[in-house]
Amino acid sequence: MILEYKTLELYDKMLFETVILKPPYNKSNPMRNEACFLYVIEGEYDSISETEKLTVQTDESVLMKCGNYLSSMPKAKNSDNYKAVAVHFHPDVLIKIYENKLPSFLKQKNTSAIGMC
Repeated sequence: MILEYKTLELYDKMLFETVILKPPYNKSNPMRNEACFLYVIEGEYDSISETEKLTVQTDESVLMKCGNYLSSMPKAKNSDNYKAVAVHFHPDVLIKIYENKLPSFLKQKNTSAIGMC
């Protein structure tokens, strides 16, 4: 059950989101054209991609590339709630932010496979 959910948008795209919820909780998490940095403040997060499963514990983080993920927040042994903050990286937002001086890594096409880093 979601107890609190907040988002902050920039250029009509979600940039930040925070959530506090009561586990267990599952949801699909498609990121077709974005990357996401997730920091788990409290609880446990399981991210399941096409090729692997990754568990992120309290005070840990993960940077995920574009793809389709299943998100699972199981009941953790040492916490009743799940709390996390996420930062989303949309290519078109980054281009607008760096409009006058675009970093070289944003100019290159990435051809690597979908998955977690």
